Amino acid sequence: MDDSTSTPAQKRPRVAEENRKRAVRACDGCRRVKEKCEGGVPCRRCVRYSRQCNFTHIDPNEKSRSTSASLLDRAAALSRNEIAEAERVHIMERLLSHYMPNIRFDIQSLRQAAEDLKSKHRDAGSDAVSTRADPNELEDLAIDEEDFTIKAMPDNTTQYSGEFSYLNFTMKIRKKIDEWMKTAAPEATSEVEPFEERWRSTQLQSGSPLISSSITCLPPRYVADFLVQIFFKYAQTNNFYVEEDWLLEKLAICYNDPESLSSDDAGAVCSILMVLAVGTQFAHMESSTPVNCLPSGSTANQDHHFSEDEVGLTFYQFASKLLPDLIATASVRSVQACLLIGTYLLPLDTSGLCYTYFGLALKLAVQNGMHRRYHGEGLSARMIEVRNRVFWTAYTIEKRISILHGRPSSLSDPDVDGPLPVDFPGLMPAHQVSNHTNMVALITLTLKLGQVSNEITSLRKYRRGQQQDCLERLLNLRKNLVDWWATLPEEISCRDLNPTGPLFRSNVHLKLDYCLTRVFIGRPFLFSNIKGIYQTPSQAPPFKGSSGLSKNRATLVTDCVEAALEIIDLCRLLRDEKGLARASFTEFSSCRAALLVILAQGLTKRTERLGAALEQGISLIKIMSMGVGSARSAVSVIEALERAIRRLEAWSETHPDINNGGGVESAYDRFKNWEMLWKAGPISPSTFAWQQQEAYGSSDQNVPQGIPPMQHRRFRHPSIPMYP
Repeated sequence: MDDSTSTPAQKRPRVAEENRKRAVRACDGCRRVKEKCEGGVPCRRCVRYSRQCNFTHIDPNEKSRSTSASLLDRAAALSRNEIAEAERVHIMERLLSHYMPNIRFDIQSLRQAAEDLKSKHRDAGSDAVSTRADPNELEDLAIDEEDFTIKAMPDNTTQYSGEFSYLNFTMKIRKKIDEWMKTAAPEATSEVEPFEERWRSTQLQSGSPLISSSITCLPPRYVADFLVQIFFKYAQTNNFYVEEDWLLEKLAICYNDPESLSSDDAGAVCSILMVLAVGTQFAHMESSTPVNCLPSGSTANQDHHFSEDEVGLTFYQFASKLLPDLIATASVRSVQACLLIGTYLLPLDTSGLCYTYFGLALKLAVQNGMHRRYHGEGLSARMIEVRNRVFWTAYTIEKRISILHGRPSSLSDPDVDGPLPVDFPGLMPAHQVSNHTNMVALITLTLKLGQVSNEITSLRKYRRGQQQDCLERLLNLRKNLVDWWATLPEEISCRDLNPTGPLFRSNVHLKLDYCLTRVFIGRPFLFSNIKGIYQTPSQAPPFKGSSGLSKNRATLVTDCVEAALEIIDLCRLLRDEKGLARASFTEFSSCRAALLVILAQGLTKRTERLGAALEQGISLIKIMSMGVGSARSAVSVIEALERAIRRLEAWSETHPDINNGGGVESAYDRFKNWEMLWKAGPISPSTFAWQQQEAYGSSDQNVPQGIPPMQHRRFRHPSIPMYP
């Protein structure tokens, strides 16, 4: 046979990809670490190690088929993958340094640390019996699903039993008994003997005589109707305390048929008395001469007496006697009554009694399961909505007070899964415009404030290298806040600041809360670039740090100051149009926060705009503090700080080389600095230390580093109460 016709060489048979032991093409990750690629997109090894799986390597056999992809595209993809891989390694190093602070990242140190962990794991495994179960037996170890229960009871009371509670476990045993009885002896099955699921401590209630004596302080009916009208017009802006039609119905019973009232009506009677008490705080808003300026020849430090305050105090004293009955009955009406007592105390003792009553309202709400979504059928749709609105009002106000006054919240966000309020028809009177949109907006704003508070608290715990990430998260929270605010409806509701609009005052309050949140975000950074409080703007050295940190911090500070100036403008708008309320927590607390920010900014930069806003704000807050002792005290603190700053500026102009020479400040110089602050007002050094602590907030991070230890001490002067 001729050689030219010889049989060609046999080719290797092609193996199907699913039968191959090796992948046709290794991914970049496996190729980089020289591992066997197990195939798939993404490959199984990359999935196991949670890393990116990419195929950018050009196989020599595929060069002829790769003409469609340009070299620049491949280079760009490779660069992106290298960046992503470097970022992944960097994040893993940060996590590792957090849990193992002293570890080094060279190969030898990492290898040694891995061997140590392996030996520890081996020793621990030899000393203990393995608890690893057979995968086939894992189903037997699963815990039965258990849910909470809310059972409707008489008198608008519900019994809440959380997951894994005693009552839930008892009911589970009862259910098992029923199942076994039906299976084992179906002919003997009968109804299970009933038992009392909820024991009410009715013997602790006071009885109807106390209820009857409480309504003896009621004013004439026309006065009561006026105060109720004032309450719903001025006090209930973006919140929901009580249904107006139900309140008027109970009020009619108090006047026309008081003998029918029983101890179960303690919540209703207390709610009526507190609605009247809060109405006295806002009654001046209907005066023919609104309280929008100080009387001629008077000062804010004078006690501008309002006789209606004594009437409101009488209502409060009678209502507070019913507190044991409120706790004993623990109904939805009890929650509303405690909520109204806390509202009355808002301008009087925010961080004390008020905080206590709002906490009590939340505890009673949890007892009724108002923080959870109701799935039962024992309550009407109207009562379910009332429960939701009352809970969110209590939760919102208590959370804001806790954050702004440095108190722990009574309830955390993950514990709440109740639905937000809906625009329920017939719940609001026909002549009133629904404030549902504003209510939901305030709830959302409060939840965002909680996120900011958590992030700022975390910032104090981070080390220097981790602060940049936290600062960026704060910037993202601020951006999300601003973007969310821009999505709110502008006409008729929420952002409509037309004085002739039906929700003008409610909308101004909502924007005040929005600006106050922006103030809260940037306030901790107002002093982060000041070495000492006694330096004038020309003497304060620039902050030495990374440009990114400095720029991000400056963004937050600038927005904080801008929000403070907006607050002053909003308060002035209220004064000019509808008048400022003496008892409004929103108006006073936002104006107070704005003035403190303007004062703090004035330590490093005083401009005409800041000076004018400071002067305007002080005049506005003096109006709001008339007749409220704790408010007058807060105003005196702000005035003392303002005088101290002016005195420091004047003194610095006559002593220009105290801090410019670069030398160490002597003990005498520090003494003279303190003396100038001490002379700012007729107050003792201990009082000024407390005032300074109040001005810079309750956290150590807000206290300037230049304040001597004696002024940094925290104590409160007993003669000065604290206003929100």
